[in-house]
Amino acid sequence: MDKFPIILTVYNRPLHLKYSLNSLLKCEDLEKFKLYVFSDGPKDKDQLKNVQEVRKILNNYKNKINIEIINRKKNFGLLRNISQSLNFIFSKFDKAIIIEDDLIFHSKFLKFMKKSILKYQNNNKILQISGYSYPLKNLKNPYFAKLSSCWGWAISSKKWKEFSKFLNNKSDQITELEKIKKSKKLIYLFNYGGSFDYLSMLKKHLNKKINSWGIIFYLYMFKSNTCCFFPPRSFINNIGFDGSGNHNSRSNLFNTNQKPFIEFKLPKKIFLSNKAEKEIKEFFKRDLSLLSKIKRRINEKFI
Repeated sequence: MDKFPIILTVYNRPLHLKYSLNSLLKCEDLEKFKLYVFSDGPKDKDQLKNVQEVRKILNNYKNKINIEIINRKKNFGLLRNISQSLNFIFSKFDKAIIIEDDLIFHSKFLKFMKKSILKYQNNNKILQISGYSYPLKNLKNPYFAKLSSCWGWAISSKKWKEFSKFLNNKSDQITELEKIKKSKKLIYLFNYGGSFDYLSMLKKHLNKKINSWGIIFYLYMFKSNTCCFFPPRSFINNIGFDGSGNHNSRSNLFNTNQKPFIEFKLPKKIFLSNKAEKEIKEFFKRDLSLLSKIKRRINEKFI
C-alpha cells in the first residue's frame, strides 16, 4: 500500500528546513507517510551555497524519514516549483498534504490532516484542509470558513487539477476581477465582510506588482463558492517571519501562542461558523488595518 504523500518545496533556507524537519520527525504516525521534497535550483551563484547546504541536510534525513528528493537543475521560482511539484504528485496520487520549509508542526498535525482529507475529499463544498488556524480565542471546535490557507494544507487531486486550470488562465482571473469590481456587494464579500482589502491584493498581483499565488487560490475559492476546513487550535507555527522568506516579512501576528491540544470531532455537516467569522473579521480589522501595518513597519526598522 502506498504511503500517504507529503509535498515539501524548498529553496535556500537550510536552518529553517532543519527546524521544520525535526518537528516533522515528532509527528505521530510519520511512518505511514512519504515525504516528496522538490528542491529549487539557485537563481545565481550567490544562492548556490545555500541551495547545496539545503540538499546536504535533506540527504542527512534519508535514514530518519521515508523521503524522495527531486533536485531542480534550474531555478523554477516559487509559483512554478509549487505548481509543478503538485502536478507531478497528483499524476500518481489522489490526495496529498503540502508543507513549506519554515513550518513547525504539532505532533498531531499529520493525523489531523489525513483524517480530515479522507473525510472531506469528495465534498464539493470544501476546497482544502488547513493545518493552520487563525489566532482565535474562544473557539473549541473546528470550523469552516471562506478563506484559503497555505501553511500546511491538503487537497484532493481532482480539486487541485480544477484549480490549476484557473491558475494558468489569466483571462479567467481578469474576468472574475472585473465581475467583482462592478458590484459593491461582491467587493464587500470578497474583502471578507470589509475586514481586509483582498481586492487591492488581487489587482497588484494581476498587475505584477506583487507575486502571490495564494490570492488566486482565494479568488478561485470565492468563484467556486467553496470553503476551507480549519482546526480549533493551530497545528502550525511559522518561523519564516525573519525577513528570509519570499515576501521578506517580519510580521509575526498570524502565529498563535501554543495552546494545549483539545480533543474534537470532525463535523458531519458543513456550515460556516458565525462565531469564527466574527473573530477572524475582528482580527483582520484590528491587526491588518493600514494603521497597524504602518506601526509594524516602523517597528521592523528597529529589529
